[in-house]
Amino acid sequence: NTRGAALNRSTAHYLVTRKDIPQIYVFNAATGALLDSLNMTSVSGGGGSVLQDIEVTSDGVVYASNLILNGLTENFKIYRWANDNSATVPTVAFSGLVKESARLGDAFDVAGTGTGTVIYAGGNNSGTDSVQVFTTSDGTTFTNSGTIKITGNDAGAGIAQITSGGDFLTSRLAANNPIRMYSGTGGGRLSFVPAAVTPSLQADIAYLEAAGRKWVASAESAATAGKAKGILLNTTYGLAGAVKVGSTPALGATANSTSNGADVELQYNASDSTMTIYIMIDNNGIAAYKTGNLLTTNLAPFAGNIIRNPYIPLGGQNDTVWADVQDDQFVPGGNVKLNYSVDGGANTIVAMALTSGDSIIGTYRAVIPGSASTDGKRIAYFVTATDNQAATSTSPTIGYFAGITKMTLVGPRAIDTN
Repeated sequence: NTRGAALNRSTAHYLVTRKDIPQIYVFNAATGALLDSLNMTSVSGGGGSVLQDIEVTSDGVVYASNLILNGLTENFKIYRWANDNSATVPTVAFSGLVKESARLGDAFDVAGTGTGTVIYAGGNNSGTDSVQVFTTSDGTTFTNSGTIKITGNDAGAGIAQITSGGDFLTSRLAANNPIRMYSGTGGGRLSFVPAAVTPSLQADIAYLEAAGRKWVASAESAATAGKAKGILLNTTYGLAGAVKVGSTPALGATANSTSNGADVELQYNASDSTMTIYIMIDNNGIAAYKTGNLLTTNLAPFAGNIIRNPYIPLGGQNDTVWADVQDDQFVPGGNVKLNYSVDGGANTIVAMALTSGDSIIGTYRAVIPGSASTDGKRIAYFVTATDNQAATSTSPTIGYFAGITKMTLVGPRAIDTN
């Protein structure tokens, strides 16, 4: 019956919600020792659960929500504790019907502090095709100030704001639903983590910028017994260029059919450049895992946003290819290369020239000559990049047929109906 968890970095405490009592337990984040529980005065109501998820701001303010099954008829509630002291009496930061949502509270995220605090909430139901936004003018009471449309219930399991009130990540415990990034203004999908890096069926997610890099962690599905674990991704190059740093051992051996009881938190340890991953899986346990030194690992360059013009060249016409390349160190001159072949033949390698940016983040250009683009020929190409530490990456192969050959009418033909 545990539903949510949060790391209070200001006190080094780990807080866990329980829905059936309801209660919020306070643990020592370093030792796992149970220290206390929070005051539950005025905490009541919720068609799904009285207490669902919990989050803590960087200055130690605690927020928790209930779970409602119909946002048009049930009050969604957000509770606020000024700190995680057991004597602190909570206040009701928000209570009311939301703008629209069939179900709300499965996903809950808080970013910012004081009057800049922004809360995003989502639900795991086919009718919940939006993220509800809650903002405050006084730092204590909130209003349902906006709705961000999303595709289906993409935010049915987890939400993580990149910036307070800005773009955000979503996760959903369903097949073919990877971790995605959404626009915080328009609500459109911006990018996603490729299935080859980490599959769908991700439960809660967390985002952290530390040591000059961007990190995403997820609590992977516990739908299959013994499969629940935490995953750490380096997303410095964006979600499309995400690199899987590693995963924790499986936590517990109990299968959960839903994502309602899962949480993941990240803590960067500057003293030794490591990351601690806190993970909670309902019916399985709570654990903390520490990585090795993350800064000793060199990332290979990432080549993305590969485009060409013209999109389909005429026979004998040059085709220009551009690629954006990033690296955490730098890419020496001549180390970004365009590789192309004609009709499956041998690759021709052409050095790409830097046209803008620099050797850390730059745009490169090269030309597939018209002599290769004979009418009807199939051109296949990809980009390779090698950094100063000899780490190399290769983009996916892209192909097209050159030239435009008109189709000739050869005459009518009887249709065989047998």
